[in-house]
Amino acid sequence: MKRLGVVARADNGGLGNLLWEFCRHMQPDRVLIMDLGEYGRSDVHLDRFDGLDYRVVRGLAPGRDDRAWLLDGCDVLYSAETWYADEIPYEAKERGVRTVLHVMPELHTGRIADELWTPTTWRREFLPTARLVPVPIALDRFEFRPRSPARHFVHVWAPAMMDRNGTSPTLAALELVRTPMRCTIIGAQQRLHLENPASPVTMKSEPCGYPDNYFDIWPEDADVLILPRRYAGLSMPVQEAAARGMAAIMPMIDPQSGWPGVAGFGTRGRPQRVQMAGGIVDVFDPDPSLLAGAIEAFASEDYAREMSLRARGWAEGLSWDVWAPRYRGLLGLSS
Repeated sequence: MKRLGVVARADNGGLGNLLWEFCRHMQPDRVLIMDLGEYGRSDVHLDRFDGLDYRVVRGLAPGRDDRAWLLDGCDVLYSAETWYADEIPYEAKERGVRTVLHVMPELHTGRIADELWTPTTWRREFLPTARLVPVPIALDRFEFRPRSPARHFVHVWAPAMMDRNGTSPTLAALELVRTPMRCTIIGAQQRLHLENPASPVTMKSEPCGYPDNYFDIWPEDADVLILPRRYAGLSMPVQEAAARGMAAIMPMIDPQSGWPGVAGFGTRGRPQRVQMAGGIVDVFDPDPSLLAGAIEAFASEDYAREMSLRARGWAEGLSWDVWAPRYRGLLGLSS
């Protein structure tokens, strides 16, 4: 049986949560945990790796001894986005260890691996050799119920550049909504307010930083996710919301235009072309008036329920129960 190694994070950012669930479901033989200190998203949570053989690196890059410890204990090595040390894929090749890197296209700068994986169709044309492999959802972390009627909407702020998650168009759209509703904005660094006193929207803004348990950010009665993303591929909040039965409202751009349970709306003008680590990226301008209309559509209980069930069906197809055996096969771990 081949042995699996992982370069992991144990903080509360997106990569930390992704790799936490990967290790929980794949049970690797060796884990090198990067503690980036002030450059991480939070303190590290080593209890997430109880029962696994792990070593902690405190700093921005693993040293030679750490890399040797990891590579000598595995036959295939997985990481997401980065190796944290450019030497790893070369040293792995010398030892006959196969490397697999799950890349995020806007951040990919040509790091090498025996096989690149990309989680969505977005910018796949710039990664012609990459295999399309989604990031699975841990369904056991979320309680599902059909979300109808839709009364409580949630928007998740993100620190990524260019207002990636579309907080500004969300606020502008809420001022145009004429149906009474509640909206909670999660994660913003400061409290946000609506400027239009005539809006019937009751809004609450909850700066929450990076919670210890990513699955606890959702208000229990949240019904629909408003996420007018300007760009990007993988969206873990959309997947997590879908696991709860929450549809998402998003611009009809790649990749979310093909996701079940997404209520689409249009953008304005031509996209802005922005230089990012992975190249020039089209950054779209979500249309607040069209977003407001997409929100209003959820006043229909039948529509809200239909979209809720579509979202949950999509999440079930992306579950770790479905994808863990596929991952084992793709990684060459199957006996």
